[in-house]
Amino acid sequence: MKVRPHFIEDDVDPQGAGWLCTFNDMMTLLLVFFVMLFSMGTVGGREMINFQKALQSGLSVLEKGSQFTAEGSRAEPSHRAAPAKDNGDPSLKEWAIRMAERINQKEGMPIIQIGEQGQIRMDNQILFSLGSAELNPNGLPLLKNLSDEFRNIPYGIRIEGHTDNIAIQTAQYPSNWELSIARAVNVVKYLVSHGHIAPQRLSAAGYADAKPVLPNTSFANRARNRRVEVILLKGKTP
Repeated sequence: MKVRPHFIEDDVDPQGAGWLCTFNDMMTLLLVFFVMLFSMGTVGGREMINFQKALQSGLSVLEKGSQFTAEGSRAEPSHRAAPAKDNGDPSLKEWAIRMAERINQKEGMPIIQIGEQGQIRMDNQILFSLGSAELNPNGLPLLKNLSDEFRNIPYGIRIEGHTDNIAIQTAQYPSNWELSIARAVNVVKYLVSHGHIAPQRLSAAGYADAKPVLPNTSFANRARNRRVEVILLKGKTP
């Protein structure tokens, strides 16, 4: 004898209970969303940057250039929020090259050279006599041209004195160290008193023969090593 299954009509939902799955998913997503918002409001700036990078690279849900601030709110695209770059501000070496070109044009000869790191190099015999730190009158026009250039740049300036390896020992200059620093200081004094450069922008250094540009093996090389250099210092203005 076969028994037919008996169903009670009230036990069956004619429309199904599938909507409960959708409702539960939505509640879970909302919970996760608010937990994420709370977390973004409590983490520091570094953690927020890491989160932004992971979100952009992994999920790709942000517009190009958009970012989250450290407070967790969405910021404007980066091309609006970031400060504008000063495209008219070249590097220190580019400044030095332009200055040297203008001064050499005024002098009518390549009186200034530029080092690998952007140093402005002046031949020592133009500014000083051998073994002396007193400025030569023939070198004053060069310093005047330098002063005119320095007034138009936003950087600090360090004047460096360098000698060759031939030792000097006089009452005024017991060694090449005193001679090199005295030359740098006298250039600084001229720039302040005659060039009208703010003293806060200037500094002087002497290196004796510690930083030669060529080996001191010949008269020509030693002449190249006897020099005054100008170093532009970014961020050193008063």
